[in-house]
Amino acid sequence: MEDNKRFWIIGFLDRGYEELLPLNCGYEDCDPLHTGYGRRSYYMIHYVIKGSGTLYSEKGEYKVGHGQIFIVTPYENAHYVADESDPWEYVWIAFNGRLAKKLDSLDSRVFSTSYEPFAMIRDLQKRQDTREEVGAAALFLIFAEIFSGRSRHPHYVRRTVDTINSLYMRPITVEAIASDLRLDRRYLARIFKASMGMSVQEYLIKVRMEQAEKLLRDGVSVSMTAELVGYNDPFNFSKMFKKYYGVSPSKFV
Repeated sequence: MEDNKRFWIIGFLDRGYEELLPLNCGYEDCDPLHTGYGRRSYYMIHYVIKGSGTLYSEKGEYKVGHGQIFIVTPYENAHYVADESDPWEYVWIAFNGRLAKKLDSLDSRVFSTSYEPFAMIRDLQKRQDTREEVGAAALFLIFAEIFSGRSRHPHYVRRTVDTINSLYMRPITVEAIASDLRLDRRYLARIFKASMGMSVQEYLIKVRMEQAEKLLRDGVSVSMTAELVGYNDPFNFSKMFKKYYGVSPSKFV
């Protein structure tokens, strides 16, 4: 690939592969806030080489960064936006096929995977022969990673979610949860984000803020709400609440 090019796309010939049929692939070094859209007739998987952005899909909103993939399914009302200060650079592949429909059953649209299959795709710009074969092979490797990863790790993610849902009012940390699961903190962080589309800390904040909203609507004071959702300092709670909802808790209701 020529490093001075910021965008390229390659179309595949139809070889009649029924399980996974590659249609096109490409690469882009995006400008800040560059936006891509769904509502296509095929599946797309993007791998983020560097930088970050946000996927807005029917499954939810996901922050996506280096080493992660994001999936867009056919005719999905989705769009994805490069970060304003650190826009992403990604490689993608578009495809259809019988196995592609397995992606519809996933709970998340974002996963952490290895770069190797996408390096194969990125190298296709250099070659004219066997593009279709290499594209199909890369897709099978990507699917193997997505679905083998789901079978290995869901109980760790589920236990982390259950811990946060039951102990959000206490000063819990990612390190404490990982220690309880006897996992490396970085490993837990990686598999949690791959499954949930957000970090453990982001999920903890989400739970706390949603509980705080309910308490405030029920007439509980700001200081008491802060304590009940795990914040010893009402000022820090107010800052986080305003960052999350765009309004201070005292003005929320």
